[in-house]
Amino acid sequence: MSNIYRKELEKILRDFFGKSIKQNFLIKILNKVLDQLKGDIYKYYDTLITPQKVIANEMYSPDYEICKIIVGIHRSNTILYSSEQLAKIQNDDKYINKLVQDVIIHIKLRGNAVVYFRNKPIIAGEEYIYYPVPYKLFVLSMNANQLLLDNKEAGHKIGISDFYIKLFNKAITALTLLENNMLDSAYPICRAIIEIFYKLLLMENVEGLLDDYNLFIDYDLARIKNKGRYTTEFIKEFDSRENKKEKRKDNFLYFGWVDKINGYHEIVKSHPYSIEGLNIFLCHHNMPYNSLILFYKKCNPYTHGIAGNSDDSLMDYFDVTTILSLTITGAYEFLCKHVKSDGLIFGIDVLSIVKEEIRNMLKQKNALIEEKIKENNSKK
Repeated sequence: MSNIYRKELEKILRDFFGKSIKQNFLIKILNKVLDQLKGDIYKYYDTLITPQKVIANEMYSPDYEICKIIVGIHRSNTILYSSEQLAKIQNDDKYINKLVQDVIIHIKLRGNAVVYFRNKPIIAGEEYIYYPVPYKLFVLSMNANQLLLDNKEAGHKIGISDFYIKLFNKAITALTLLENNMLDSAYPICRAIIEIFYKLLLMENVEGLLDDYNLFIDYDLARIKNKGRYTTEFIKEFDSRENKKEKRKDNFLYFGWVDKINGYHEIVKSHPYSIEGLNIFLCHHNMPYNSLILFYKKCNPYTHGIAGNSDDSLMDYFDVTTILSLTITGAYEFLCKHVKSDGLIFGIDVLSIVKEEIRNMLKQKNALIEEKIKENNSKK
């Protein structure tokens, strides 16, 4: 590439990303990434020009995409920084070297991530999907689907492959909404993911429960086929339920299988046939996901059409990403055990990396909450 062309390209990139990142810093990181990758860049980017690509409008510059990754990671790292802190860290060699390595990891993982993203989001705004945590959650979800595809026999053997398929497919949907800056629309999907995940936890930890769960699925399918009328078999089941205080047949239809869990009703005294009941039982057994019920309740207004567009997209980003972080990483670990996979993706331990990034993200979220509390107190 000629120096003249390179300078012209850098000028275009400076102009394009200049509002999101210091221009000289961007080009500095870009060149360091390209220097380290050298010829390996062609392993990850197909730069060959063909008539098919021209017609399909699939021509793009690796430099442009790499800059999107740089901006995403850097903005995520410094999301709450003051201008003074930002100026300082952009001159920190240790930070620069780590940023370069983080960008290279994202490039190596692009086969499970960037190649599926739109060139432009539907709604303009922050490109959260390029932030480290959502990016790697997308990678894990795509790899999980591949693991399920490659291990169909193992999936049938464990009997709960449907839970994994539903969870990871919905996770990809939620992340796609995140990509398109439709954060409020991601909440109903996240609500469904939490419910699937809670059920998955129980199926994984209570032997024989899946058969009872499937029986209630059959009851529901029979009701639909019967134009909404409950079958005689279901009515008999309902009349012999463990908790007679609960009168709603619809709740029992969706959660009546919990009666088969030993000791469940000794722990869950009220609303046993609900997601809240599942949460109480899981918390009693020290499952590390009790915070999910709070997020589930936050999702409710969006699910029922009460809440609309939020005026706090940053907090929505934190909340949606936290829900997806807990559920995707938890389900991915379970799945890898079942199919006897080390979970590595292109030789990279993405799960371990994203767990550390999640911890950092939660620190940022807590700092933002504290900042908002102080701001509200100052107004009183």
